[in-house]
Amino acid sequence: MKILVAIDDSDYSKATVEEFSKLPLPTNTEVQIISVFENLLLVNPRIAPHAGSLGSYSEEAMSNAIKTAEAIVSDASNSRKEKNDALSITTAVVNGLPKSAFL
Repeated sequence: MKILVAIDDSDYSKATVEEFSKLPLPTNTEVQIISVFENLLLVNPRIAPHAGSLGSYSEEAMSNAIKTAEAIVSDASNSRKEKNDALSITTAVVNGLPKSAFL
């Protein structure tokens, strides 16, 4: 069995992880936990011409987004492993638009 769990920092995702951790899964189950964050330049390309003045801000925002997403998927993975450490769990953090990342 293969399962993809897509999460963010929302209350809905936290509830999903909590419920997912309760599910009894066969030991041969492969689980991938993924979080997608949006690059500011993908969301608003008009920022690019001003990158010189906003460069450090956008770099810091990207760094924080990556760190947050990594923490989210790590916590979810650890929560699931506590229930069944024999599962194959991988995590991923993807930079892009969420609607495109899963297709």
